[in-house]
Amino acid sequence: MFDGRNITSGLPDELVKVVDFLNEKASAGEFEFSDSVSYWENNEHIINPSDYSMSGCYFAVALAYIAHLKSGNIIFEETNNIGRWAWAFHLVSGVSSWSPEFMKNVILSFESKHDNTENLILWAVQKYASAYYDNAIVLISILPQYKTSCLAGLMENDFDRYYAEYPPEDNMKEFATAFVKTNQIAEEYVNKAFDIVVSNTCFKSSAAMAFSLFTIGRLVGQRKEICEQKILEMLQGDPSPYINPLCNWLFVQQGVSPFIEQSIILLVKGLKSENKETALKSIDDSIHFHFKDAVFLTNIFVAIANSLTPMDILKMEGSLRSLHENEDNFINFVLSFIFHPNGLYRVVGRRLWDDYHLESSNFDPQKDLDEKLQCLLIIELLQDYGNPETRLPKLLPLIESELPSVRNVLMSQLVPYLDEYMGHVIKAFEKLNIDNEFVTKIHWYFEKRSDAIDKRRSLKEMSPKYGYMIEYQEALKTQKQHWQQQMKKADENHKSLLSSMMKHVTLARGGGWRDENGKVQHLGCIQFSMPSRQLAQSMTPMEQDKWINDLLVDWNEKTGNN
Repeated sequence: MFDGRNITSGLPDELVKVVDFLNEKASAGEFEFSDSVSYWENNEHIINPSDYSMSGCYFAVALAYIAHLKSGNIIFEETNNIGRWAWAFHLVSGVSSWSPEFMKNVILSFESKHDNTENLILWAVQKYASAYYDNAIVLISILPQYKTSCLAGLMENDFDRYYAEYPPEDNMKEFATAFVKTNQIAEEYVNKAFDIVVSNTCFKSSAAMAFSLFTIGRLVGQRKEICEQKILEMLQGDPSPYINPLCNWLFVQQGVSPFIEQSIILLVKGLKSENKETALKSIDDSIHFHFKDAVFLTNIFVAIANSLTPMDILKMEGSLRSLHENEDNFINFVLSFIFHPNGLYRVVGRRLWDDYHLESSNFDPQKDLDEKLQCLLIIELLQDYGNPETRLPKLLPLIESELPSVRNVLMSQLVPYLDEYMGHVIKAFEKLNIDNEFVTKIHWYFEKRSDAIDKRRSLKEMSPKYGYMIEYQEALKTQKQHWQQQMKKADENHKSLLSSMMKHVTLARGGGWRDENGKVQHLGCIQFSMPSRQLAQSMTPMEQDKWINDLLVDWNEKTGNN
């Protein structure tokens, strides 16, 4: 048995080095082998703490020594770093030569702690079983909750013996789950395990999916083709049980392939409305880091739009950022949505245009689009009265186009758009330094409309403040109450990250507050502004319905091109 001070057979060189070093220090009176967990933590400086390997072995020696003195019953205090000791446990368990009862005591020393060490303990148990087959069988009977980890270790130790003593056919799920945990197993046993599982055609579960994904990277030839087919067949049904194993597997893949793309698309097609949001987030988290291929990402987005809704693409934030890294491909993708016959696709296209600020991109409508698409772009980017700061920079230069149709469409669309944003449109022209006869006409229209609005506002008889005083005040009161309720509800249901990081203070009149030293402080000023529509609230319900219907209209249905 390794007791922390002796050199036993099979002890790794790193552990031997630390044991010899600490024995030398102890002989010189510079260090003491103690049964106190805290003593070892406080004296870690005896070695180089920055050397991660040496530091891990230091705690492995400490764990072995204390466990030997305490018969495996290690006492941890609340202030101890349990994670460090759990990591040391997995380093020493496979070379400890502990009896099953002794191993049980060490495991139970960690079980009452809640420091997210479960996986490290399971790993330590597996390494123990991988080194000590017979002891692990006894440990299973003592601590059945660790059976899966023990079985994985038994497979690593002697697969043929395991196969004889624990026939997979008796419990296929148990076999597949344990096999997925194995770390070191020969190629022939991977093939054997796969043949066993694939022969059971009724075995379709999350465990079967995890097993297939685990083995596929180590299979070749016909076995690999069969494995891919099995995975795709499972995904063609209800994919809900397979979301986690598939996404976990995708996260460690380094490149795209037709099989990966097909797997994701089948998963997306089978998603139900109740789980799609969680599933899409899992898919996004799994693929956006390694998968940058524009064609692959575009195909995934199109599958999501076609199988679920176009709006669901916006949930794939990480993947959208990955596609955005290739500006040309991203712009082509966004334009394909802006020009799509279905209105909901166009809504998403405009949203992506704004969110990723394509007004600052290298995209040039005059160079990159033909006459028809230039006209269509003008209509689509102005029809919904979107933010002029993101919509106008790429459109207003078209006023200088040599194509009369493009200029005419822009002029006709700018009139209702200017009614909404007034001076913001004029400022946009000035910022772009555009000036010609058509811009002069727009200036003239702006001045005439501004004059009409000023005259209208000067007529008190037409102001609701005077003509409908009671109704006007009641409307303001109702609006204020509504916003107060909304703010209160938002505050109750959403605790932001900032609220947990910052301190709450009571503001005095004038916006000042008193710090812990009694000194009066004043709030800093943070401002954000954006243009807002002027006529949105003046639209009647019928006008709003017509406007929304025009935005969402399906061109194919309208033209009969079904």
